[in-house]
Amino acid sequence: MRSIQGLFILGLLLCAVFRGRAAGESPPGPEFLEAWYLEVAAGSFEEAARQYEAIYLRRPPAARASADRERAAYRAGCCYEALGKEGLAALAYDWLDRSGVEDSLLRRRAQARL
Repeated sequence: MRSIQGLFILGLLLCAVFRGRAAGESPPGPEFLEAWYLEVAAGSFEEAARQYEAIYLRRPPAARASADRERAAYRAGCCYEALGKEGLAALAYDWLDRSGVEDSLLRRRAQARL
């Protein structure tokens, strides 16, 4: 059963990467993917949220890291919402609203959740 679950998660991950590339986005970096795995596959929202925070709160060394920061802020907010920590979710969404790309889908989604 675990191998089927692993293949399903790998399929989801590949879909996300290729969808992003088709839209002209940079693919997620390994740190983001590790946090995403904790959230989606392991269901460890608390640990995933902490890892997402570590990604979006540090300075980006490259362009891909900037996109990962936006993704991470949004996913951290979602994790905190799932944990019932609305205050922490609002902080993540507010960071994205203030720091995100002017016309990005994630920024608009974060604004809608504030």
